[in-house]
Amino acid sequence: MLFSYQVVSLAASSLLPLLTPGRHDQRWTAAGAAALAAGGFTVLAAAPALPVVACTPLGLGGGACLVLTLSFQSRRAGNSGEAAALAGMAQSIGYLVAAASCTTPPRAGHSPSPSWPS
Repeated sequence: MLFSYQVVSLAASSLLPLLTPGRHDQRWTAAGAAALAAGGFTVLAAAPALPVVACTPLGLGGGACLVLTLSFQSRRAGNSGEAAALAGMAQSIGYLVAAASCTTPPRAGHSPSPSWPS
């Protein structure tokens, strides 16, 4: 399933810049990508026996969101120094959120992995 997700995500991230050249307002594109990803998660939650069906919209949405994220950073910056600072800040915050989610206490009904130190 991971391979199918990666193939679809690669196709989406490769084709999105070709399909949206010169668009200054990317809000609808971002909303569509988020809706695709949400739809994939919904299919995965509603029908776990159909992972390939869920991986297609997840890959399309994920690939598009990645390209949009990188393009939003470069469009917001005025020069290369600002682009580097903005990308560094965004990555730092992203890694901080990821690290914090690994150290939160288990939620009700969920236990930590036996190989993960508590």
